[in-house]
Amino acid sequence: MAHVVDKEVKEKQIQNFPVVRDYPEVFPEELPGLPPHRQVEFHIDLVQGAAPVAKSPYRLAPSKMELNKITIKNRYLLPRMDDLFDQLHEATYFSKIDLRSGYHQMRVREKDIAKTAFRTRYGHYEFLVMPFGLTNALAVFMDLMNRICRPYLGMFVIVFIDDILIYSRSKKEHEQHLRVMMELLKTEDLYAKFSKNEFWIREVHFLGHVMNKEGIHVDLAKIEAIKKWEAPKTSTEIRQFLEKQEEAFQLLKHKLCNAPILALPEGTDNFMVYCDALHQGLRCVSMQNEKVIAYASRQLKIHEKNYTTHDLELGAVVFALKI
Repeated sequence: MAHVVDKEVKEKQIQNFPVVRDYPEVFPEELPGLPPHRQVEFHIDLVQGAAPVAKSPYRLAPSKMELNKITIKNRYLLPRMDDLFDQLHEATYFSKIDLRSGYHQMRVREKDIAKTAFRTRYGHYEFLVMPFGLTNALAVFMDLMNRICRPYLGMFVIVFIDDILIYSRSKKEHEQHLRVMMELLKTEDLYAKFSKNEFWIREVHFLGHVMNKEGIHVDLAKIEAIKKWEAPKTSTEIRQFLEKQEEAFQLLKHKLCNAPILALPEGTDNFMVYCDALHQGLRCVSMQNEKVIAYASRQLKIHEKNYTTHDLELGAVVFALKI
């Protein structure tokens, strides 16, 4: 004999979250339409001599997109996770914001719209907003988010593509920080998906890690499959394992034997320098118009190992400007 117990499923209500409830327009059920023209728009720069893609049938699966094969790759650097996590020292309150269809909140540059064209039995179509699966989509969106959130990065905000993490040392601080970000999203006409967001939490899952006042830990749910991964037993499993080993070895040889392609500087404008200081050394990348001009790195000198973090970061800037 069995009986069913009805359980009331309580959905998250925006009015239950201080600060957030003052900004319902940031959390629409659907995107309201085309996004505004932003400081960064998705552009598609083709390799020299590339011809329009003419292939039938043309599959839109990312791995099959012919357009990706003739697009110049954007070398924009994504942040390293350990660098991001270094900022979370002493944080005890967190809010995590996930943008609603983030890629669709960025326009395709007008002159590149035609390059996204595809034909179906229903007619001819072109993307007006950035589609998923195209080369450089991730890099360009990361660039946009870094520009928008730049005043607060490293202070109380971490951005990784379309995920925004707000962190604070106290409840009072978090109220201020959360309001600043809500105002920013409202001003920039950026929209989030309320059901996937978390506010005023003491422990947050972010980029495969768990963060709380005790520190940063690996998310056990993310490594469960690895923990249960058994050694190959059958001849088929052993053969597959050895094939993957060989692929990895050949890839390593290729990486060691093929230097990255560097662009030549053009004029004196639009340079950007990315630099980093570690306990072992300094490293930097010089770029112009999103193309890599130079890489450089060196070990720390003996006396530099006694520098404070601030002095090391400044030393990395000086090192970068000298290359």
